Amino acid sequence: MKRTLPIVLSLLLLWMSTGAKAAEPSVEDLLPANAILAACYYGDNAAVEKTALYQLIQEPEVKEWLTSVRQTVQGANQLAAGFLGVNVGMLTPLLDCRVGLAVLPGVGGPPQALMVAKVGAEGDVRAAVEKFLGGMVPAGAAKGEAGGVVVVPLGPGGACFGFRGDYLFLGTSTRAVELAASPQTPKLSSAASFKDALGMGSSPVGVLAYNHVALMEAFGPMVPRQLTTMLDGLGLRNTDLLVMRLGAKGRALVGTGSVQARGEWKGLMKALVSTPVDKSLLKLAPRDAAIAWASNMSLEDLYAGVLGLINAIDAGGELDIGIEKNMAAFQARVGVDIQKDIFGSLGRGTVVTTSATSALPALIISCTLKDGDRLERGLTKLVAELDAYIKTVNDPPAGAALKTLTFGQHTIRYLATPGVPVPLAPCYVRTQDRLLLAMSPIHMKDYLLFLDKGEPSVLDNPGFQELAALVPDNAMSIGYSNVGESFVEMYGLLGPLLTLAHGIPNNPLAVDFANLPSKRTVRKHMFGSISYTYATRNRLVYECQSPFGVPFIGAAPAGLPAVAVGGVLAGMLLPALARARDEARLIRDRNNLNQIAKGLATYLNEHGDNRFYPRGLGELWDKKVIPDRQVFVSPLDRAPPKLPNGIPCSYESCFDRHPNRIFRDDFPPNFICAWDRVPFLRGRRNVMFFDSHVEALGEMRFQELLRQIDEAAGKLKERPDKRGEF
Repeated sequence: MKRTLPIVLSLLLLWMSTGAKAAEPSVEDLLPANAILAACYYGDNAAVEKTALYQLIQEPEVKEWLTSVRQTVQGANQLAAGFLGVNVGMLTPLLDCRVGLAVLPGVGGPPQALMVAKVGAEGDVRAAVEKFLGGMVPAGAAKGEAGGVVVVPLGPGGACFGFRGDYLFLGTSTRAVELAASPQTPKLSSAASFKDALGMGSSPVGVLAYNHVALMEAFGPMVPRQLTTMLDGLGLRNTDLLVMRLGAKGRALVGTGSVQARGEWKGLMKALVSTPVDKSLLKLAPRDAAIAWASNMSLEDLYAGVLGLINAIDAGGELDIGIEKNMAAFQARVGVDIQKDIFGSLGRGTVVTTSATSALPALIISCTLKDGDRLERGLTKLVAELDAYIKTVNDPPAGAALKTLTFGQHTIRYLATPGVPVPLAPCYVRTQDRLLLAMSPIHMKDYLLFLDKGEPSVLDNPGFQELAALVPDNAMSIGYSNVGESFVEMYGLLGPLLTLAHGIPNNPLAVDFANLPSKRTVRKHMFGSISYTYATRNRLVYECQSPFGVPFIGAAPAGLPAVAVGGVLAGMLLPALARARDEARLIRDRNNLNQIAKGLATYLNEHGDNRFYPRGLGELWDKKVIPDRQVFVSPLDRAPPKLPNGIPCSYESCFDRHPNRIFRDDFPPNFICAWDRVPFLRGRRNVMFFDSHVEALGEMRFQELLRQIDEAAGKLKERPDKRGEF
């Protein structure tokens, strides 16, 4: 029992964090305000019964199928009971109750867990809970008191439970229960961000609150520096609670995420806030597009925010990215300022959509164009850099070029990479005031036909028109997707594949996947999703109304337009940037070989009687000639093997290949001495010669030089004792 108790409590708290119903708040009045993570579930909310998802579950065809699911759940509970000694299924009545969960800062120890639940002063729910927890009480356990609640211990670890009025209190310590029960403890319901989240227009089903300030106060010194910097760069240190919420409103489930700043927005959060978007931009999305999204966010500001975040995380070079230094060197060499020349040439007012009902690869991005000539000059330089990079790692005629084709009155420029198998051809078209981006000219042509013919847009879609009134006037972004139909099609595709589960021999948790409800039944309860972001005071809010409370395919939080643009531009930008990163690592790799060359010279003077080289690179470490182990490891090598003395090494040498041969200081300088153990970058490796200079060689040239050194070594005298000693 002692060993299974922590497992039971963990499973219990995890199991209770899921469910499907809700009502007025109350459990938040018992959860401490300093909780690092808190979840409130409202299982008695009658508003859920009006939602499309609930109505779907009430269909006779669905109820019939759910019978087999319930049997499977019962079987799972029995298996768990046999392993844990308790039947978690006894707590099923809690799904109709209000439940609160919290992770609290510990006092000089690990975090503490707390659960409160409104189970009633009497009745079936109370009886089931008492029976379940009573079976876990050790014999002879003495009752205690915590905050006016009589508590019963659940073992020597400090876990306990008790009842007061309608409420159950369950914690991993008496202190956790005392904090919940005491009226002197500030409660979650008093937090402005939490109160705002509860009153957002839909009846709450569940609320999840994360308190970053509480986390840092409790565990700041233990949090890795990179993680702290990343969270600060996101702007979380300057925020109150970050709240996720699921609510019921009519037939829709409403998913909401909100965060409130303490003062001005900082970090990446600042880039997400913008002025209201022009909703008429959605005329640029086809009526039947899989997604339609318009945002007024500045892509230049977002790029700067992301780059600043990466630079902050990489401060000190601990992540081996060196992004700021490498980017500066890369941009200076190429003659392009990516932030100003690329993203700075694009204005606010971005539309993300598709040329057809499929989301990928038919993605289309339409951006406001401020300076098309500047952007094209930048792209041309980047593609030229990409071409040079491809030529260094591939045989001719591999390369990259911006090619041009004419389609009606439009000029399409696309990225061609002959000799390099790439399934997409990123392309763009300039119109009078917009830049159009696509993953392939095929989809670009479809979209251009939509524009040229003036075909109906998403503004003419009845599904959008039905939901458009839900969007607030101050929305910074707005998105629509026919998520219901997308779900039905996915259901029809994947449903038959689930019958493969029937082939599992002696499956104790079998579900009858052959008897799934029909697509027609599912479609009857489906509709589109509308989502938007807006800011009020110092609060940033994302909200989605759909059958599921999430958009699935289509609308997403405010960063999607920039992510989509970045995805299309990646075909042109990222390979070139990858070259900058790889070159930086090649330089470090080359520097390691230079250090090894200096070490060999020192060895000759101090240990080789000014005549004899070592019999292997490991002696440079053993003799303390090179005291830094990192010199032996290339930043390009993810899994360097170990030398006989146990140190990892990314390099090989002629001495290691021929340890019983005597290499003297007069060995010809034009022979190779040490090299990368494998060609780390597409057939090329750094090679150090006996005169100490380093070259990057292709594999064919390297193998020729390797044959030459092997032949020359075979003519050298052997060491007298075959062990490298004189």
